[in-house]
Amino acid sequence: MKQSVGDILNYVQTRCHELFDVLESWNEPPVDEGTIRAQLPHAEWVPASVWEYARALNGLGLEWVAETDDSDELGASGVIQLLPLEAIYRLPDWETDSDSADRSLERLRKFRPVDTYGETSLVGLFHDEAQDPGLYVFSRGEGLLPYPLGIDMLGYIKLLKHTLGYSGWPLALLALLPADDHNSAYRSNAHFTTEFRQHMTSLVPEFDYEAFVACYNEVKIKDYSPSLRY
Repeated sequence: MKQSVGDILNYVQTRCHELFDVLESWNEPPVDEGTIRAQLPHAEWVPASVWEYARALNGLGLEWVAETDDSDELGASGVIQLLPLEAIYRLPDWETDSDSADRSLERLRKFRPVDTYGETSLVGLFHDEAQDPGLYVFSRGEGLLPYPLGIDMLGYIKLLKHTLGYSGWPLALLALLPADDHNSAYRSNAHFTTEFRQHMTSLVPEFDYEAFVACYNEVKIKDYSPSLRY
């Protein structure tokens, strides 16, 4: 049976409370699309998948830690900070070098965070004439450009059902993509996927890494061409 966005996000919240020590938990009610469209800059550029998310649950925050028997060992942790629609699109353009001739850097001004799962790590999308529905992973301050994940907002939410927001989990997706000059920097933590797989398998009885990979392959945008050119 196909699950709605609201059902999936409610499941994620419930399962995190059942399995982990939850440090923060909040959610925002659905938006009135007619009202919010009039308030957003270029609402026509907002992808259909983002509207579907906002109509179901317009914002979700969770932070959790998993207990460990070893007091000297840090347990696994997770963070989800899915921003409300108005927070995504009302944020000011990011500051870049306005004199730069690099069009990729200049376009970074139009990048909007969607899930800020770390102090400098986030997943977001571009809001401009290209109307790119795809999400990108991005680490601020590391000299890297956003890297395309090949999925839209609905695909990302479906993957959250598997990962429950395990810290840094989008990096596990990059390990499934071909290595190239831009992806290699994000793939530099060779042990991340192994650690992610081991932690989730031990903490979440229903977790199946192969099912996670299958879900990713299923939710990839068909015939997708990222709008960011390197």
